[in-house]
Amino acid sequence: GIYSSYSSPVISNCRIISNINGACYFVGSQATLDHVVIASNSSENGVGGIDAIFSHISLINNTLTDNSGNVGIISLENTELTILNSIIWNNIPESIQLSSGIPIISYSDLQGDTLWEGEGNINLDPLFTDPENGDFTLQAGSPCIDACTADTDGDGYEDITDYCGTAPD
Repeated sequence: GIYSSYSSPVISNCRIISNINGACYFVGSQATLDHVVIASNSSENGVGGIDAIFSHISLINNTLTDNSGNVGIISLENTELTILNSIIWNNIPESIQLSSGIPIISYSDLQGDTLWEGEGNINLDPLFTDPENGDFTLQAGSPCIDACTADTDGDGYEDITDYCGTAPD
């Protein structure tokens, strides 16, 4: 996958799929992931998805699904996490494990026993079209359709302008 040490990567419009030692590892980094699919990654002794230590991670418009390890998708140690307009679903054993801090999550679909606090968050099956074959588009009737915000930086102006419906999916 990706290893980032004391850097500020911007990772966008890509797919990080089927890595056997986890998808992303950040240490001392300020990383932004935008329009990224992180799927079907695994780690026998670690984190299947994103592992971050002493970092600031922003996840915007992402799909994180079917990852597995000791922690399914996100493990944070002394890390700030912001999640916006993202789907985190079907990761094993759990989606987010924190050693400190509280993530800022909004307009996202997160699977789990409890609903994460934050405006617009849901905990409903996103109804992917064909995830077994890498198609993570949404079926008609998905609760994620028109469920995001177009104002991704919170300044009151739409940053996403190319969408159909009442709001981005």
